[in-house]
Amino acid sequence: MKVIKRDHRKSETGIKELVLHFVRQFVSSVVSFSLEFAVTVIFTEILGISYLISGVLGFFLGTLLLYLLSVHWIYNDHRYEDNRVELMLFFSLAGLAFLVNTVLLVFLVEVLGSNYIIAKPAAAAVIFFLNFLSKKFWLFRKKACSVELIQKTS
Repeated sequence: MKVIKRDHRKSETGIKELVLHFVRQFVSSVVSFSLEFAVTVIFTEILGISYLISGVLGFFLGTLLLYLLSVHWIYNDHRYEDNRVELMLFFSLAGLAFLVNTVLLVFLVEVLGSNYIIAKPAAAAVIFFLNFLSKKFWLFRKKACSVELIQKTS
């Protein structure tokens, strides 16, 4: 029987990093949502622009802010060297999250009869976790080098 020794310091560091990324993602999401909401309300209520157009503009600016916070504050690792590819994928994930959010809201409000004031935070919580998981473990994951891939397959 082979005894495998594990370096617990390495796993502790991984857990600390995960918690740090989670907290920073949460704070950044709150800040980004605040910008999105403020833009939507200001453009709709003060400037008289349609709430749909205001909402899209707010969503775009909030997502752009979240991207900037992600690359400069939340995550150190980048899977893609080309920032344009990373930005495109980030906005693609955001668009997908927007669609899932919309489906959840319609389901909670129209099908289950929930109040939208209760449904919106519930949907936002689901989306937050999906966003965190997709960014932490896919988009901003460190690239595996070819040597590591060879060692893992051997």
